[in-house]
Amino acid sequence: MKTTSKLAIVYQNPVIDSDFPDPGVVFDSLKARWHAFSTNSDGINVPVAQSDDLVHWTKLDVDALPYPHPEWTGKPGFYWAPDVVKSPTLPGWLMYLATHDRMTGKQSVAVAHSPTDLAGPYRFVGDGPIVSQADLGGTIDPQCFLDPITNRSYLLFKNDGNNGELATTRLWVQQLSDDGLRLQGPRSSILEPSKPWHRDLVEAPYMYYHKSSSTYVLFYSSGSYSDDSYAINYATSKSLEGPFESSDGPLLNSSKERNVRGPGGQCIVEKTGGKTFLIYHAWDEPGDRNGRRMCITRLDWMPNGEPFLPRPPSYRAWDVLDYDSGEDDVGSSRRHLHLAVEAKLA
Repeated sequence: MKTTSKLAIVYQNPVIDSDFPDPGVVFDSLKARWHAFSTNSDGINVPVAQSDDLVHWTKLDVDALPYPHPEWTGKPGFYWAPDVVKSPTLPGWLMYLATHDRMTGKQSVAVAHSPTDLAGPYRFVGDGPIVSQADLGGTIDPQCFLDPITNRSYLLFKNDGNNGELATTRLWVQQLSDDGLRLQGPRSSILEPSKPWHRDLVEAPYMYYHKSSSTYVLFYSSGSYSDDSYAINYATSKSLEGPFESSDGPLLNSSKERNVRGPGGQCIVEKTGGKTFLIYHAWDEPGDRNGRRMCITRLDWMPNGEPFLPRPPSYRAWDVLDYDSGEDDVGSSRRHLHLAVEAKLA
């Protein structure tokens, strides 16, 4: 006999209370477990954490991208913003990440593959990066997006124009090959800085398709990641290649009222029942280069596909995580978690 009970977990942001910048989160359906990957930290090229509920995380004592690396890359401290997806043709998983291209001396985006375990180890695929915009400052911040309309995968990325190149930073999209290991077809620039709070910089693109309104929603970060100007924004379009219309203000920025500092490097996760959550990093102290902690907050939607936060998000303030749990008499079934961040405790 199976019974259902309502449980509540009291938690507070950050959910990973140590350096874990640019988090990318993916669900392993076989193990019924979430994995989070981050930019290099504490001498680890790609740190990994695991969770059953998106709130209680355990950092693994592994490097998802261990040495040795091929000759064309391998500069310590330059493994940024990993995005992991199920491989469309090979067994296992693909990781897209920014890495140093020794040929150009700039950042580039490359692909690594793990044939079995989501946590790795991953090994670089091919003889070099799949995109390296050296003339535009390099390439960083990849996201692999599966378009539900065409069932084709695309790569989003940023040209690193603020890397001393005096080039405009733009967000780009280009189709991936069927195996996900190379780019093909035309490359489209879909967003550039246009608002005062952008401070001439946009980065960290993350595309989400809002089905009920048939809207492509492009989340991105703007400002300087090292101070309170950093913010999470969005833009919308009816086409993957734009034009995208930016919102009239940031979705989430530094605020004393919200107790959030320098939020950015975001991704979106979708839970059972269509609930969506914004996962991002935020500073513990402004400018603390070792202090970008991982946070989570509920994300809601207007009928037209514009996202909004249902209430001021919190950092180091108590919240309630509600979910339903179904257990049989011998406890053999796993919990099916439904997150709803809806209350704040004093």
